[in-house]
Amino acid sequence: MQIFLDGALEMYRGGFIYVITGSMFSGKTGKLIRNLRRVEIRNKYAEDKKKIVLFKPQKDDRHQTSEVVSHNDYKFEAVVVPDVVAIAAWVEEHQPDIIAIDEVQFFDVLELLALLIKLADQGKAIILTVLDQDFACRPFDGVAELFAEAEILEKLHPICEGCGKRASRSFRLSDSDKVIQVGGKEAYIPLCRACRNEH
Repeated sequence: MQIFLDGALEMYRGGFIYVITGSMFSGKTGKLIRNLRRVEIRNKYAEDKKKIVLFKPQKDDRHQTSEVVSHNDYKFEAVVVPDVVAIAAWVEEHQPDIIAIDEVQFFDVLELLALLIKLADQGKAIILTVLDQDFACRPFDGVAELFAEAEILEKLHPICEGCGKRASRSFRLSDSDKVIQVGGKEAYIPLCRACRNEH
């Protein structure tokens, strides 16, 4: 059964954390945007309209600075922030009901998690996307703890570009060994475990 944010708002009393994860090209950002659009439609008919904010890390400079854009070209207006402190300050000032964050791995995940727990405990609905592994198939620091804290954890899978089966790895096409390297289809392809091991 698929869970969407508008449904989760009815399922949980108070705040919660909803994590969308998977490798690159699995549709994480598209799913995030679809969830936010569903709440916008809900807001047209609901008495308890939900104020939404979507945060985008400053490090992710692949698209327009004021928008989050998926690989399928879905778009949603975003607040660009350099770090967790900026997220906390914006939320404190504007008091949104729903806090969405794209590409969480670009932040200090453990620092962000401490903030998210506090916000969820205050009744905020949190939805975010995060890569589960880096290019070398290592989990990003803090991601396991984030998964453990989430009420909803959804893992998406693209199609492997090596064999056409289900992929679960982000394979970097360059020889760079930097953990964080921003890029799209020119820099990464999705592979399954078997195809990744063959490289």
